[in-house]
Amino acid sequence: MDCLSKHVDPNSYLGVIGLATDIRLKTPPNPLQPGIDNQSFYLNQFVVGGLKLSLGLYLDVDSLIRALNAIRNKAEARHV
Repeated sequence: MDCLSKHVDPNSYLGVIGLATDIRLKTPPNPLQPGIDNQSFYLNQFVVGGLKLSLGLYLDVDSLIRALNAIRNKAEARHV
């Protein structure tokens, strides 16, 4: 992620976008389940941070498609 954000030509590379559809993201954590048994809301924070600094992370397909359309429109506007 570091390389992609610093060492790539922004005119040919727009970034990275993520889709997280894991059912655990919709399940509240159980404070009575410690450690590895409590996998609610689990995402790799290194990956999440990189996606947030790039084009974002979306939790459903409709949001992702709206974001991709906005990115496309912005890119097309730059080339007009």
